[in-house]
Amino acid sequence: MITGLYDNFLANVEITEAITNNIVECWDKYKNNSNNTIDVSSTSTFDGIQSGNVLYLADFEEDHKFQGALKNILEIVQHLIQIKLNYYWVHFVEYHSGGHQSIHNHAHNEDYSLILYLNTCKGGQTHFESGVVCTPKKNNMLVFQATLNHGARETQSWDNKKVLVCGMRKS
Repeated sequence: MITGLYDNFLANVEITEAITNNIVECWDKYKNNSNNTIDVSSTSTFDGIQSGNVLYLADFEEDHKFQGALKNILEIVQHLIQIKLNYYWVHFVEYHSGGHQSIHNHAHNEDYSLILYLNTCKGGQTHFESGVVCTPKKNNMLVFQATLNHGARETQSWDNKKVLVCGMRKS
């Protein structure tokens, strides 16, 4: 269900609890393997942890539930924007209390981006340079052109904010 459509292809889409739960289960299972996380000091992420590109990490590649969830998400996005896409980059970000992300875009890597909120938390809103602000709510997925500048405000919750971030290119 699309709950909002904003600036050229910025959509807020609600996906099923089952898809989100499969993704969360995989992240929680594999995030403690140091081969799956990267040093965030060279990224836009502050006070959190981040995975590498899970498209190339064995734990995630071999997990059929996770791969099925990724396939479902791609089908939803392709149906929404009516363009055939392929994943270029997929990673997790988990913000601790106070964690945030500076303004950036993904234009150097991809054509479209998405952020799937894996849980609901206080604070941590995704904000766009255009003025659009989206509150983290489990099962909500933002889909937008990779050229849009965006960031994440400070998480104010004792529960870490968890998101799946995907970059897609036109086929």
